[in-house]
Amino acid sequence: MSLTLLANAARPHDGDVVSLCTEEGRVFSGGEDGVIKIWDEKLTLVGSISAYSYSVYDIVYRKGSLYTCSYDGKINIWSAPKTGENVWPAKKTLEGHLEGIRRIRFFDNAMYSGDEQGVVIEWIDDEKKRVFNLLEEIWDLWVVDTILYTVRDKDISITDIKAKNTFSSKGTLEGRGPMCLMDGNIYSITRDGLGILCYGKPSDSYSKLDTLTGHEKIINALVGKNNMLFSAGWDGKIKAWDTRTMKCAATYEATDNINCLCVNENMTVYAGGSNGIFIGLQLN
Repeated sequence: MSLTLLANAARPHDGDVVSLCTEEGRVFSGGEDGVIKIWDEKLTLVGSISAYSYSVYDIVYRKGSLYTCSYDGKINIWSAPKTGENVWPAKKTLEGHLEGIRRIRFFDNAMYSGDEQGVVIEWIDDEKKRVFNLLEEIWDLWVVDTILYTVRDKDISITDIKAKNTFSSKGTLEGRGPMCLMDGNIYSITRDGLGILCYGKPSDSYSKLDTLTGHEKIINALVGKNNMLFSAGWDGKIKAWDTRTMKCAATYEATDNINCLCVNENMTVYAGGSNGIFIGLQLN
């Protein structure tokens, strides 16, 4: 396998690219400049949103709307443009967090947001339903059925949120953010930031399957699709791992450190990082 340069957007943001999302043939990038930009799959600019005065922490596209978050503790929702237009109008703002929101995830019809104070909020139909105070800053989060997985720099916390108004701890796993769940398995970064820990499904008691090594500096981004895991970080290397063999299948060396990754259905990997680096790589 190989990772081949497909597209390169020169200086897409004023500062670092810090968040990425791709859906329905579009790529969304968030920058330190507070701007969200919309691109086609070949990284031709097709629109932009001047959203914040500070970094765009996370971007999620869901059923025709764009959900974004930042330092102000609010989730902003933007409507997709009408046919023939390229303006993304503001639709709604969700309030409930008191600190910056680091991550937004959807599971079924619910949305979950986690902040720097350790609070996770469950939203249904854009309305706040439940609040879970986990007392530790959220670097990343995932939800599967009634299990909430959150992580910072030491451990993955496993929390059962089945009960209507209560929640209970189900234990911890070694690891640090970022984290990725794929095919029921959990992938997270080792405590030193240089490797990737692989854990089995809950039914297998989260048994440790393997540790992937090959990065020389801290890993900042981790995404997965179709039995392939992609990682990148401060060493500028973007790696593709085959989770069936637990081997590195391809490596691409970028010109600067990478902050974020996303991957589309065609297995095109988009990477953003320092000094405005923003590229698309095709996995062949």
